[in-house]
Amino acid sequence: MNTTPSCLVLMPYGRSHQHWQERIRQTIVDVLERTGVSAVLPDEFVAGARWADAMLESLRSSDFIIADLSESNPNVIFELGVAHGLRKPFIILVSTKGEGTIPSDLPGYQYITYDPTDPFELEFRLEKIVRAMQMRLEASR
Repeated sequence: MNTTPSCLVLMPYGRSHQHWQERIRQTIVDVLERTGVSAVLPDEFVAGARWADAMLESLRSSDFIIADLSESNPNVIFELGVAHGLRKPFIILVSTKGEGTIPSDLPGYQYITYDPTDPFELEFRLEKIVRAMQMRLEASR
């Protein structure tokens, strides 16, 4: 049975750098679509208590996670921690123009630094890593 892999995209929404965040979000979605991965986007979840349930279910059911730590958003860091506890593979993104840094416990994990004014470089690098992630997932099934 061949199922489409899914990726939960964790990033701050509606923050101070919203203009470049939307461009980066779309770049991530484009890469996932091009590689045959279904993008799961929390900004599409229903607000309120159901949002937390939807987030937890998405963390459980997604095959891997992309987390943008560019803003050091506590929610994104917490959700990445939950994903780590669930042993989900993840890819960390950090903008060269953002306020965030990689937490001290995470530098050994795969991450991409990117310039938000050049989404093409991010697109190229992310696509290579997503394709490698897909191969690992297929090999483990």
